[in-house]
Amino acid sequence: MEDRTNTIAGWALAGGIAALGLSIVSGMMFHSERPEKMGYPIEGVEEAGEGGGAVAAEPIAVRLAKADLAKGEASFKKCMACHTIASGGASGIGPNLY
Repeated sequence: MEDRTNTIAGWALAGGIAALGLSIVSGMMFHSERPEKMGYPIEGVEEAGEGGGAVAAEPIAVRLAKADLAKGEASFKKCMACHTIASGGASGIGPNLY
C-alpha cells in the first residue's frame, strides 16, 4: 500500500466530521437566548417619547443672516496656530484649509 492518497483523504474527512460534530455539541452546550428586553434599567432617567425629543433644525439661511464676520475671524485665530488658509499655501502642523 504505497499510495497514501486515500489515507490522507480519510484523515481529512475524519477531521472535518470531528470539527463539525464538536461545533454542533458546543452549540448545544453553550446555547444563549436573547433576553426579551435588552439591557438593564438605570435609575433616575426619563424615557423619551416617540420622536418627541428631536428639535427642529434651524435653516442655513437664518444662520447665515445671524453670522458675524468679526466673531468668525476671532474664533479662527486659534486655528491659525496650526492651519493656513492661503491658496496653495504650505501646510503647518495641520493641513492647508483652502
